[in-house]
Amino acid sequence: MADAGELVHFLASAPDVERHLVIPACRRSEDLSHTIERFEIFSPDHLLFTFLDEADTLGSVFTAVALSGRPASFCSSGPLIPEDLAPADSADVVRSLIGELQQEVSSVA
Repeated sequence: MADAGELVHFLASAPDVERHLVIPACRRSEDLSHTIERFEIFSPDHLLFTFLDEADTLGSVFTAVALSGRPASFCSSGPLIPEDLAPADSADVVRSLIGELQQEVSSVA
C-alpha cells in the first residue's frame, strides 16, 4: 500500500470512474471486513464478489455489503471474464440465506 498514493490521487481526480473492490465470496466475514477496510483508501463504490461457486454460505457476502454500506455490483462463479460475471442480485442472496436457514432448522429438528 506504500505505493498506492498515485492511484489514490488519480481516482480522486476522476469522479466519473466507478471503483469496484474485487473480493472472494468464499472468505470468512472477518476476512472480508478486513479486506474492505484495507482498501478503503481507494474509496470503492461497489463490491464485486468472485468465487461464489466456492462459498459454503453467502452470509459473509450479505454481511460485507451490509457493514460496508456499498452495494454489490457483480458476482462471478467461474474463471472466465467477462463470461462468468453476472450482475449482483440481492434477491438471489436472500433466497440463498433463507435456504441455508431452512437446512439448519431441518438438521436440528
